Amino acid sequence: MKRPMNSLILTAAAAATAALLLAGCQEENRSQPSAPQETEIQVPAPTDTAAMDEEHRFRIRLIKSTHSDTHTEK
Repeated sequence: MKRPMNSLILTAAAAATAALLLAGCQEENRSQPSAPQETEIQVPAPTDTAAMDEEHRFRIRLIKSTHSDTHTEK
């Protein structure tokens, strides 16, 4: 006698859960706009690295010249 009652309770719980999920999905669909919104993409401007590259090359030359001066003194 308990088995039919348990299966009936499980069936009713599953049906109630499905009904709540369906109602939630329908409510969400109503709250969303029907037309997709366009999103603006921000693209960073290209960076001019010429000045940074020149400074980097200057530092390398400075380090090399400092190292070559110390090696020649020995």
